[in-house]
Amino acid sequence: MRQLILGLLLLVWSQSASAFFFDRRPVRPSTMSYFIFPVYISIPGIGTGVGVGAAATRIKDSEVDAIVGHTEGDFTGDLLLITDLPLFSPKLTFSPIYLRTQGAGIERWARGPDSKPDEKFVLRSNRILVYGGELSLHLFEDQLELYRIDTQIYAEPTAIIDPQGNEYTSRLSNKLGSHAAITGIYLDDTDNRRDPRIGYRAQVEHWTVKQNEPALGDGYQWDYHLSGFVPLVPKEQILVLYGFYSEAGITRPGVVDPAKYQCEEALYPGCQVLNDQLYRQRQEDVHRGNATALGGTQRLRAFPQQRFYDSHSLFLGLEHRWYLAEDWVPFDWIWAKGIFNAWQLAFFYELGQVSPHRDQSLLENLKASRGVGLRALLSDLVLRVDVAFGEEGQQVIAWVGYPF
Repeated sequence: MRQLILGLLLLVWSQSASAFFFDRRPVRPSTMSYFIFPVYISIPGIGTGVGVGAAATRIKDSEVDAIVGHTEGDFTGDLLLITDLPLFSPKLTFSPIYLRTQGAGIERWARGPDSKPDEKFVLRSNRILVYGGELSLHLFEDQLELYRIDTQIYAEPTAIIDPQGNEYTSRLSNKLGSHAAITGIYLDDTDNRRDPRIGYRAQVEHWTVKQNEPALGDGYQWDYHLSGFVPLVPKEQILVLYGFYSEAGITRPGVVDPAKYQCEEALYPGCQVLNDQLYRQRQEDVHRGNATALGGTQRLRAFPQQRFYDSHSLFLGLEHRWYLAEDWVPFDWIWAKGIFNAWQLAFFYELGQVSPHRDQSLLENLKASRGVGLRALLSDLVLRVDVAFGEEGQQVIAWVGYPF
């Protein structure tokens, strides 16, 4: 790890102050834009929601963007995100975030690469609250970024639903809280940070997570990202290659009280079998780190959110992005003002695996995901809908931003 960070810093030091290997491509000036739009969100493993949102980009012709939204459906959600607020200088920015959901049911499977799709639990919560922000230092035309993210997370679990659909009152405390701190370095040597068509990216993140609940252990995590953008047809068809590795460990093991996993069989027949399973799974989780899970909106899109997790995870992605109907077309309506850039069709293929060990097992019996996506590039926003297929079925994802 230290060698990788040192290598990135030496690479940065060896380059000129204006650019690295790839110069930023000339782009037409982008002015402030805004959108008021209906929202449809689909997150595999959590649910769908519809609502309304509003976004503004390049506020006052700066790099500041803002987005707010409200959704109703399988869960109720509220979001406020502001990016790149300058502090004293455009090179030093702060990005606050506030997210609240109510009534969300989060699906959870057994740990490890061999967890069965039908052996899932659902953690029902009254409220999940996330707030915090990112402090970033931007250097070399935004090609190098050093950042620190601090977030506070609160959850109010109310019940656990077993694989047979039986619902039981949660055995955790009424309120769970944790603090996550992420320190990272991000090298973006591409022709355009928001919409790259040639170049490469490298990113390293270190996480520390501290829990308020004694039953949940404190941990750490290292995430490594590497991307390459290869033009097959210049500016029209781009091949994106992406590799990701994550590893995690425990700094303070949790203390799991077996008394909290006893139940009254007379009132809830079969509940002790469920509680025994939860107890064994919790014992593993609090003594072994949880690396970044696979499945959901970003990695292995054919599987639900957090479908596979363990102490180590590996992901390889390939995406062919084909730009259609590309043009610089300004529009100014009552509910939207901005610039239409392009429609984009994407074909992707993904492989991933999780393992308790960093060894050959990460390359064995890889899970696969394949599919097609449609994206709309509006000003500085990327709106996408992906349909992904895998051995456990298909998933439809509606999200903002590229997957990688």
